[in-house]
Amino acid sequence: AGIVKLQVHLAVEGEGDNAVSRADAVEVLSGPDPTLNKIAMKAATEATWQPAYVLDDGNWTPVDSWVRFDIPFQMR
Repeated sequence: AGIVKLQVHLAVEGEGDNAVSRADAVEVLSGPDPTLNKIAMKAATEATWQPAYVLDDGNWTPVDSWVRFDIPFQMR
């Protein structure tokens, strides 16, 4: 049990309304166990994300971004 803290770089794939982001780099900032760390990293790399957007000349443009988040694990 514990919390895995990740930092993930999200790269944009596609354009406009069809754009999605996928992880192309993942770093474990802290984690309780190597096995849980690997599970969290795999989940982050298999997920698709909504891209970040910037306003560019009146148009919203999807951009690559960095995110940090926690994945909690609990024992049952």
